[in-house]
Amino acid sequence: MANNIFVIGYYGYDNIGDDAMQQGLSEIFKYRTYGDLRFYHKGQSLIKGFLWADDIVLGGGTHLRDWGKGWLKQSARILLLGLISKLSGKDFYMFNVGIESSWLGLLAHCISDEITIRDENSFDSSVVLNYEPKIKQKILGISLTPYYKLFYNDENKDSLLANNLMEKVKKWLLFHKDWNVVFFNFNKSDEGLNFYASTLIDNAEVRLFKKNVVNVLQDISECSAFIGMRYHSSMFAYITETPMVIIDTYPSCSKLSGFIGANLITKEKILNGNFELDFVKAKLSVATAKSLAFGGVKL
Repeated sequence: MANNIFVIGYYGYDNIGDDAMQQGLSEIFKYRTYGDLRFYHKGQSLIKGFLWADDIVLGGGTHLRDWGKGWLKQSARILLLGLISKLSGKDFYMFNVGIESSWLGLLAHCISDEITIRDENSFDSSVVLNYEPKIKQKILGISLTPYYKLFYNDENKDSLLANNLMEKVKKWLLFHKDWNVVFFNFNKSDEGLNFYASTLIDNAEVRLFKKNVVNVLQDISECSAFIGMRYHSSMFAYITETPMVIIDTYPSCSKLSGFIGANLITKEKILNGNFELDFVKAKLSVATAKSLAFGGVKL
Protein backbone atom coordinates (compact mmCIF):
# COMPACT_ATOMS: atom_id res chain seq x y z
CA MET A 1 0.00 0.00 0.00
CA ALA A 2 1.40 3.40 -1.03
CA ASN A 3 2.18 5.87 1.73
CA ASN A 4 0.31 9.07 2.50
CA ILE A 5 2.57 12.12 2.27
CA PHE A 6 2.23 15.36 4.24
CA VAL A 7 4.31 18.26 2.88
CA ILE A 8 5.09 21.06 5.33
CA GLY A 9 6.28 24.52 4.35
CA TYR A 10 5.53 28.21 4.81
CA TYR A 11 2.74 28.04 2.26
CA GLY A 12 0.16 30.81 2.33
CA TYR A 13 2.37 33.15 4.41
CA ASP A 14 2.57 35.92 1.80
CA ASN A 15 5.88 34.80 0.34
CA ILE A 16 5.95 34.11 -3.39
CA GLY A 17 9.04 31.90 -3.12
CA ASP A 18 7.50 29.41 -0.70
CA ASP A 19 4.27 29.20 -2.68
CA ALA A 20 6.26 28.72 -5.89
CA MET A 21 8.08 25.73 -4.36
CA GLN A 22 4.77 24.25 -3.23
CA GLN A 23 3.31 24.51 -6.74
CA GLY A 24 6.49 23.10 -8.23
CA LEU A 25 6.42 20.13 -5.85
CA SER A 26 2.76 19.57 -6.75
CA GLU A 27 3.78 19.29 -10.39
CA ILE A 28 6.66 16.92 -9.63
CA PHE A 29 4.51 14.69 -7.40
CA LYS A 30 2.18 14.05 -10.35
CA TYR A 31 4.88 11.69 -11.58
CA ARG A 32 5.35 9.88 -8.27
CA THR A 33 3.48 6.96 -6.73
CA TYR A 34 1.90 7.53 -3.32
CA GLY A 35 -1.37 7.02 -1.46
CA ASP A 36 -2.54 10.57 -0.89
CA LEU A 37 -0.77 13.94 -0.85
CA ARG A 38 -1.54 16.93 1.35
CA PHE A 39 0.20 20.27 1.73
CA TYR A 40 0.15 22.23 4.95
CA HIS A 41 -1.15 25.78 4.53
CA LYS A 42 -1.49 28.63 6.98
CA GLY A 43 -4.54 28.14 9.21
CA GLN A 44 -4.63 24.35 8.92
CA SER A 45 -3.93 21.87 11.70
CA LEU A 46 -0.31 20.78 11.58
CA ILE A 47 -0.93 18.06 14.19
CA LYS A 48 -3.82 16.48 12.27
CA GLY A 49 -1.76 16.36 9.10
CA PHE A 50 1.18 14.85 10.92
CA LEU A 51 -0.91 12.10 12.54
CA TRP A 52 -2.58 11.30 9.21
CA ALA A 53 0.66 10.91 7.24
CA ASP A 54 3.01 7.98 6.75
CA ASP A 55 5.80 10.19 5.40
CA ILE A 56 6.68 13.79 6.27
CA VAL A 57 8.28 16.15 3.75
CA LEU A 58 9.76 19.52 4.57
CA GLY A 59 9.15 21.19 1.25
CA GLY A 60 11.54 24.04 0.65
CA GLY A 61 12.92 27.18 2.20
CA THR A 62 16.06 28.40 3.94
CA HIS A 63 15.32 26.58 7.19
CA LEU A 64 18.71 25.86 8.71
CA ARG A 65 21.07 28.76 9.37
CA ASP A 66 23.24 29.81 12.30
CA TRP A 67 23.26 33.54 11.66
CA GLY A 68 20.81 36.44 11.97
CA LYS A 69 17.81 37.05 14.15
CA GLY A 70 15.66 34.04 15.10
CA TRP A 71 17.98 31.36 13.73
CA LEU A 72 18.00 29.18 16.85
CA LYS A 73 14.23 28.94 17.20
CA GLN A 74 13.75 28.25 13.49
CA SER A 75 16.44 25.59 13.26
CA ALA A 76 15.38 23.88 16.50
CA ARG A 77 11.79 23.66 15.27
CA ILE A 78 12.85 21.92 12.05
CA LEU A 79 15.20 19.48 13.75
CA LEU A 80 12.53 18.66 16.32
CA LEU A 81 10.04 17.95 13.54
CA GLY A 82 12.46 15.48 11.98
CA LEU A 83 13.24 13.82 15.29
CA ILE A 84 9.56 13.39 16.21
CA SER A 85 8.88 11.99 12.73
CA LYS A 86 11.56 9.35 13.13
CA LEU A 87 10.48 8.45 16.67
CA SER A 88 6.92 8.04 15.33
CA GLY A 89 8.09 5.58 12.69
CA LYS A 90 7.63 7.99 9.78
CA ASP A 91 10.10 8.68 7.00
CA PHE A 92 11.31 12.30 7.00
CA TYR A 93 12.46 14.06 3.84
CA MET A 94 13.83 17.53 3.21
CA PHE A 95 13.45 18.77 -0.37
CA ASN A 96 14.50 22.15 -1.83
CA VAL A 97 15.93 23.28 1.49
CA GLY A 98 18.55 25.91 2.11
CA ILE A 99 21.13 24.68 4.63
CA GLU A 100 23.48 27.51 5.53
CA SER A 101 25.37 25.93 8.42
CA SER A 102 27.68 22.92 8.23
CA TRP A 103 26.96 21.67 11.74
CA LEU A 104 23.20 22.06 11.39
CA GLY A 105 23.49 20.27 8.07
CA LEU A 106 25.14 17.31 9.81
CA LEU A 107 22.31 17.16 12.35
CA ALA A 108 19.74 17.35 9.55
CA HIS A 109 21.34 14.38 7.77
CA CYS A 110 21.15 12.36 10.98
CA ILE A 111 17.35 12.67 11.16
CA SER A 112 16.46 12.67 7.44
CA ASP A 113 15.91 9.81 5.03
CA GLU A 114 16.76 12.07 2.09
CA ILE A 115 17.89 15.69 1.74
CA THR A 116 18.12 17.73 -1.43
CA ILE A 117 19.44 21.24 -1.21
CA ARG A 118 18.95 23.90 -3.85
CA ASP A 119 22.09 23.12 -5.83
CA GLU A 120 23.31 22.00 -9.25
CA ASN A 121 22.39 18.38 -8.47
CA SER A 122 18.76 18.79 -7.45
CA PHE A 123 17.67 22.37 -8.23
CA ASP A 124 14.65 24.23 -6.90
CA SER A 125 11.19 22.83 -7.69
CA SER A 126 9.86 26.24 -8.74
CA VAL A 127 11.75 25.89 -12.02
CA VAL A 128 9.14 23.39 -13.31
CA LEU A 129 6.27 25.89 -13.08
CA ASN A 130 4.24 26.30 -16.25
CA TYR A 131 3.38 29.82 -17.40
CA GLU A 132 2.53 31.76 -20.55
CA PRO A 133 5.37 34.26 -21.13
CA LYS A 134 4.68 37.84 -22.12
CA ILE A 135 6.49 39.73 -24.87
CA LYS A 136 9.59 41.35 -23.40
CA GLN A 137 9.52 45.11 -23.01
CA LYS A 138 12.15 47.71 -22.16
CA ILE A 139 11.61 47.16 -18.45
CA LEU A 140 14.24 46.95 -15.74
CA GLY A 141 12.71 44.89 -12.95
CA ILE A 142 14.01 45.30 -9.41
CA SER A 143 13.10 43.37 -6.28
CA LEU A 144 14.66 44.44 -2.98
CA THR A 145 14.23 42.98 0.48
CA PRO A 146 15.08 44.60 3.85
CA TYR A 147 17.79 42.07 4.73
CA TYR A 148 19.44 44.09 7.47
CA LYS A 149 16.14 44.97 9.14
CA LEU A 150 14.90 41.37 9.05
CA PHE A 151 18.03 39.77 10.45
CA TYR A 152 19.94 42.50 12.29
CA ASN A 153 17.39 45.26 13.11
CA ASP A 154 19.42 47.74 11.05
CA GLU A 155 17.17 49.73 8.70
CA ASN A 156 19.91 52.28 8.07
CA LYS A 157 21.99 49.72 6.20
CA ASP A 158 19.00 48.81 4.05
CA SER A 159 18.54 52.48 3.17
CA LEU A 160 22.23 52.85 2.33
CA LEU A 161 22.12 49.78 0.11
CA ALA A 162 19.04 51.10 -1.70
CA ASN A 163 20.60 54.56 -2.13
CA ASN A 164 23.84 53.24 -3.60
CA LEU A 165 22.09 50.74 -5.84
CA MET A 166 19.68 53.36 -7.22
CA GLU A 167 22.59 55.69 -7.97
CA LYS A 168 23.99 53.02 -10.27
CA VAL A 169 20.54 52.41 -11.76
CA LYS A 170 20.22 56.12 -12.58
CA LYS A 171 23.59 56.05 -14.33
CA TRP A 172 22.54 52.95 -16.25
CA LEU A 173 19.32 54.69 -17.31
CA LEU A 174 21.33 57.52 -18.90
CA PHE A 175 22.21 55.01 -21.62
CA HIS A 176 18.74 53.40 -21.62
CA LYS A 177 16.50 56.46 -21.58
CA ASP A 178 13.48 54.75 -23.12
CA TRP A 179 13.37 52.05 -20.42
CA ASN A 180 10.95 51.88 -17.50
CA VAL A 181 11.78 50.71 -13.98
CA VAL A 182 9.35 48.44 -12.15
CA PHE A 183 9.73 47.24 -8.55
CA PHE A 184 8.33 43.81 -7.61
CA ASN A 185 7.48 42.60 -4.11
CA PHE A 186 8.04 38.89 -3.45
CA ASN A 187 7.04 39.23 0.19
CA LYS A 188 4.80 41.78 1.90
CA SER A 189 7.72 42.72 4.16
CA ASP A 190 9.58 43.97 1.06
CA GLU A 191 7.10 46.70 0.17
CA GLY A 192 8.53 49.44 2.40
CA LEU A 193 12.06 49.23 0.98
CA ASN A 194 10.85 48.94 -2.61
CA PHE A 195 8.59 51.97 -2.20
CA TYR A 196 11.50 53.93 -0.75
CA ALA A 197 13.84 52.94 -3.57
CA SER A 198 11.19 53.83 -6.16
CA THR A 199 11.17 57.44 -4.91
CA LEU A 200 14.81 57.69 -5.99
CA ILE A 201 14.00 56.89 -9.64
CA ASP A 202 11.85 59.17 -11.80
CA ASN A 203 8.54 57.62 -12.88
CA ALA A 204 9.32 54.23 -11.33
CA GLU A 205 6.41 51.84 -10.80
CA VAL A 206 5.84 49.65 -7.76
CA ARG A 207 3.74 46.53 -8.05
CA LEU A 208 2.26 45.39 -4.78
CA PHE A 209 2.62 41.85 -3.51
CA LYS A 210 0.51 39.34 -5.47
CA LYS A 211 -0.51 35.95 -4.18
CA ASN A 212 -0.78 34.38 -7.64
CA VAL A 213 2.60 32.80 -8.37
CA VAL A 214 2.03 32.32 -12.10
CA ASN A 215 0.91 35.93 -12.55
CA VAL A 216 4.11 37.16 -10.92
CA LEU A 217 6.17 34.86 -13.14
CA GLN A 218 4.39 36.27 -16.20
CA ASP A 219 5.06 39.82 -15.03
CA ILE A 220 8.76 39.09 -14.61
CA SER A 221 8.86 37.54 -18.10
CA GLU A 222 8.01 40.98 -19.50
CA CYS A 223 11.29 42.43 -18.14
CA SER A 224 14.42 42.63 -20.29
CA ALA A 225 16.76 43.07 -17.32
CA PHE A 226 16.38 42.29 -13.63
CA ILE A 227 18.02 42.90 -10.25
CA GLY A 228 17.10 40.23 -7.71
CA MET A 229 17.78 40.28 -4.00
CA ARG A 230 15.61 37.42 -2.78
CA TYR A 231 16.49 33.92 -3.95
CA HIS A 232 13.21 33.40 -5.77
CA SER A 233 13.13 36.81 -7.40
CA SER A 234 16.40 35.75 -9.06
CA MET A 235 14.93 32.31 -9.78
CA PHE A 236 11.99 33.91 -11.58
CA ALA A 237 14.37 35.99 -13.71
CA TYR A 238 16.24 32.78 -14.51
CA ILE A 239 13.07 30.81 -15.35
CA THR A 240 11.93 33.60 -17.71
CA GLU A 241 15.41 33.78 -19.30
CA THR A 242 15.84 37.42 -18.31
CA PRO A 243 19.35 38.93 -18.15
CA MET A 244 20.01 39.60 -14.48
CA VAL A 245 22.20 40.67 -11.63
CA ILE A 246 21.90 38.73 -8.37
CA ILE A 247 22.66 40.36 -5.02
CA ASP A 248 24.16 37.86 -2.57
CA THR A 249 21.56 38.45 0.12
CA TYR A 250 21.76 34.84 1.30
CA PRO A 251 24.36 32.11 0.69
CA SER A 252 21.74 30.40 -1.49
CA CYS A 253 21.79 33.43 -3.82
CA SER A 254 25.54 33.22 -4.37
CA LYS A 255 25.28 29.47 -4.94
CA LEU A 256 22.50 30.00 -7.49
CA SER A 257 24.63 32.54 -9.31
CA GLY A 258 27.52 30.09 -9.41
CA PHE A 259 25.78 27.10 -10.93
CA ILE A 260 23.49 28.90 -13.41
CA GLY A 261 26.23 31.28 -14.52
CA ALA A 262 24.71 34.65 -13.58
CA ASN A 263 26.39 37.85 -12.41
CA LEU A 264 26.63 38.38 -8.65
CA ILE A 265 27.20 41.55 -6.62
CA THR A 266 27.99 41.34 -2.93
CA LYS A 267 26.11 43.41 -0.36
CA GLU A 268 29.42 44.80 0.83
CA LYS A 269 30.31 46.18 -2.60
CA ILE A 270 26.93 47.87 -2.86
CA LEU A 271 27.31 49.41 0.60
CA ASN A 272 30.75 50.69 -0.44
CA GLY A 273 29.51 51.86 -3.84
CA ASN A 274 32.21 49.77 -5.51
CA PHE A 275 30.26 47.93 -8.23
CA GLU A 276 28.78 48.21 -11.72
CA LEU A 277 25.60 46.81 -13.23
CA ASP A 278 26.20 44.21 -15.93
CA PHE A 279 23.14 42.22 -16.93
CA VAL A 280 23.77 38.82 -18.48
CA LYS A 281 21.58 35.87 -19.29
CA ALA A 282 22.28 32.74 -17.24
CA LYS A 283 24.35 30.06 -18.96
CA LEU A 284 22.59 26.95 -17.63
CA SER A 285 19.53 26.10 -19.72
CA VAL A 286 16.14 26.04 -17.99
CA ALA A 287 15.45 22.64 -19.58
CA THR A 288 18.49 21.20 -17.80
CA ALA A 289 17.40 22.75 -14.51
CA LYS A 290 13.93 21.20 -14.86
CA SER A 291 15.37 17.71 -15.28
CA LEU A 292 17.52 18.25 -12.19
CA ALA A 293 14.48 19.40 -10.19
CA PHE A 294 12.50 16.28 -11.11
CA GLY A 295 15.47 14.09 -10.20
CA GLY A 296 15.89 15.88 -6.89
CA VAL A 297 12.61 14.64 -5.38
CA LYS A 298 13.58 11.09 -4.48
CA LEU A 299 10.38 9.38 -3.37
